[in-house]
Amino acid sequence: MNICTNIQYLINSGDDCLVSLTEQPVYSCENICGQYTPVYGLCQIDLVNSYFNNVNKTKYCVYPFIFNDYECICAQGYLLNGTICINILSTLTNLDQYIFDNFSTLNSNLQNNILNIKNQLITTKDDLYNYFTNKISNYSQYVNSKFDDLYNKHNQFELFVSQNFSSLQNETNNLQSNITMHKIISDQLRVDLQSLNSTLGSQIQLFKSDVIYNNTQLNTKIQNIIATANSQKLVTDSIKTDLTQSTNSLQDQINNINAVNNAQNEEIILLKNQLASMSDQSAVQTVG
Repeated sequence: MNICTNIQYLINSGDDCLVSLTEQPVYSCENICGQYTPVYGLCQIDLVNSYFNNVNKTKYCVYPFIFNDYECICAQGYLLNGTICINILSTLTNLDQYIFDNFSTLNSNLQNNILNIKNQLITTKDDLYNYFTNKISNYSQYVNSKFDDLYNKHNQFELFVSQNFSSLQNETNNLQSNITMHKIISDQLRVDLQSLNSTLGSQIQLFKSDVIYNNTQLNTKIQNIIATANSQKLVTDSIKTDLTQSTNSLQDQINNINAVNNAQNEEIILLKNQLASMSDQSAVQTVG
């Protein structure tokens, strides 16, 4: 029986070994377990968390290890520590427990903050784009004016040469001087543009820092407002409770008074009926 037990192979009882359940067989397998330990013909990792079955080429894992593609990993709620899985909840601090219990809320708040910063940066990007566009436009106009000036001077020079051919050599020398001067101006403009780009880059970084700082301050103020609102709600709820209790007590007193009044009214009606009866009897005796 040929057993292939490298970490990337599955055990096979035949002459070939499968690299995985989906790959083709290979025909050279070492009859050793490699880093695994042989147990009754099987290869088991550290005798703890898993073993291969050499009959159906299936890998089994002992809980809290679970099978994942080609290896045993810790189940949800457990963390690998050496060769064993430990319960995450048993090792959490109070802060870790709070984060674990409120991860969805904390993650949602973080995503909202990131979205707000992203929206602010998008607006800032548009403002900076307009600013750079104006700067570039102004610079382009400046450069164009310089080239227009150079072009006009060149035309003037050609006219001058045609009219004053005899002094061509002198004017040629002057033209060479002008060309050198304009090259110096162009080089200076290039340096100025590089300095401007560097300055604008620094301003962008400072602006981003201000945006992040302002967002932090805004979040702090919002949290303070929420805390104040919650405190006021507790006071309002207490007042509502007291008012409800007072109203119920007053209603009970009114009901008691109404009951006494009703009893007294019944007694008065009874007395009236007795007086009327006595009056009728007196009248009969008087007539007799």
